[in-house]
Amino acid sequence: MIHLQERRGSLLVGLALLLLATACGGSVRSGSQGTGSPAASATSPSPIDGLYFSGHSVLRFQKGQWKLVAQALRMAGTIDVTPGRLTLSNQAFCPNSAGTYSWAESGKKLTITSLSDRCPGRDVIVSGSWEPISPLSAVSKKGDQVALDDLLFATYQGERDVSTKTGTEIHVQVKAGANGYSFSPTVLVGAPRQQLQLTVLNPVGANFESIFHDFSVPAEGISFDLLPGQQRTVTVTFPASGSISFFCRYHAKYGQAGELTVAG
Repeated sequence: MIHLQERRGSLLVGLALLLLATACGGSVRSGSQGTGSPAASATSPSPIDGLYFSGHSVLRFQKGQWKLVAQALRMAGTIDVTPGRLTLSNQAFCPNSAGTYSWAESGKKLTITSLSDRCPGRDVIVSGSWEPISPLSAVSKKGDQVALDDLLFATYQGERDVSTKTGTEIHVQVKAGANGYSFSPTVLVGAPRQQLQLTVLNPVGANFESIFHDFSVPAEGISFDLLPGQQRTVTVTFPASGSISFFCRYHAKYGQAGELTVAG
């Protein structure tokens, strides 16, 4: 099930993590042709604001801010956008190392190319082709790849309202199938600070691959492995508001992630 694109994405993420660890311890639109929008300020939208997906990472440009998430990797800072050029700066562990890139749009695809970046590993992750990705919403359909609130990406397999089921079991099937690795359901909707006894099942059968999975909720210090056919019950707590993510630490890079979210 691991396609060439997934292999490349995994290698890129691994290389970037290694470099970062070392450092810490259609029409085409392009400014090279002299066209495009004025420079974006730190508080105004830019011509490339939006959510993008590379196959392994989610990148967001929004009102002078940028954020990139690739499984355990988090990058964020400020962005200046001029026609065909963008500058990433003010990243926490590279505060004085701005990165300059060229950008061009062809159809819906955004292509970013590193010109100069002294922050180790950032150019490996940021450079490349990025496709739009939709945020998780009420109109998400099963099989869609969506960006979760914290910018992890998931293969959506529906949601379940458990707000009236405090103290009862709920089954989440950890599976791989035609739509890739996923949790089913992907979203559990609960009440603020609700505690739920959640049974995580790694099923066996003709529709499932017999492989290891993991269930991790970093915000609550939960992480455990599941053998094929194994299940485990754990207490999870919904946040006071918003959402927190859960994922399989082996397969999050293939979209096996989900959310505990509070309605409203």
